[in-house]
Amino acid sequence: MYLLRNDATSPSAVTVAHLVATYTALEVQIRSEETNLEGMHGEIYRNYCARVRRWL
Repeated sequence: MYLLRNDATSPSAVTVAHLVATYTALEVQIRSEETNLEGMHGEIYRNYCARVRRWL
């Protein structure tokens, strides 16, 4: 029954920090790629972004 205790199932500070760092790194990468795509494709890419959600 030890596995059902609250302290064993709650995330540690290290886990939460890792999740925040991963999310931040993904956001930076995605925004960098979006900037690059807009520079390469211009109006076509902006029209695509207007039609399609950011996360498919």
